[in-house]
Amino acid sequence: MIGSILATIAALAGQNADSVKAKVDRSGEAMLRSFLAEISEEKAYHGLILRSHRETSESGFTPNASMEIWRDAKKLRVEFGDLEGASILVVSDGNKVLEDVGDESLTLRNASDLPAEQSDSIGPDGTAASPWFFLMEGPSLLDRLSGSCAISLGASPNSIIWDSNEFGSVTVTKNESVEELSVWELEFDHLPYQTRLSSLDSVWVKPIDPTSRWRQKVILTSTNHFPKKVFSTKGVKGRPLHDLTSE
Repeated sequence: MIGSILATIAALAGQNADSVKAKVDRSGEAMLRSFLAEISEEKAYHGLILRSHRETSESGFTPNASMEIWRDAKKLRVEFGDLEGASILVVSDGNKVLEDVGDESLTLRNASDLPAEQSDSIGPDGTAASPWFFLMEGPSLLDRLSGSCAISLGASPNSIIWDSNEFGSVTVTKNESVEELSVWELEFDHLPYQTRLSSLDSVWVKPIDPTSRWRQKVILTSTNHFPKKVFSTKGVKGRPLHDLTSE
């Protein structure tokens, strides 16, 4: 009898321990939903994403790339360039996407409903990767996140920390607007990408440093006036075009 009671107590204790262990911090969920609503409501803008990187916790952030972006509802244009000479162009007119990654030919494919899926180049493993393209989706992004994904309040009053499957730990901060400029700051460890990269080539890839960080400052100005053909997906004369729209 006593043994049975002790076994029951032990089982209940184990269940309680599991429930405590499984509890996920979602204290920042309401703030993230508010951020996503605000970001998605910005339907037409021109802006910059300034990227810097820190190798370790003992080193400072060094600027290494920038992106110029235009958005008009479902239309999107991203121009990326880094200090090593890489350049990428992704243009979506809402129906088709033209991509120039510096190869001999351009690529044309059908557009996606999600900004981050317009091109692998701006996806989580892409050269021009940024959490911003995921945040552009709006509140529906939060609805798609697993309940096991932690979303906690950040250290500053207007920030949250999002445990992302794509970018690792992501801190999203809404800075005070400067005149007509909207300013956001993103900081992430990119551990999922580093882990995938290391598994593909453990010889040439540097060992993963969990204190490594990427920082991106997003600066936007609302506008309804865009350069002519800024969202054009027509090919360039003299450049071969790989058309994948029928596949």
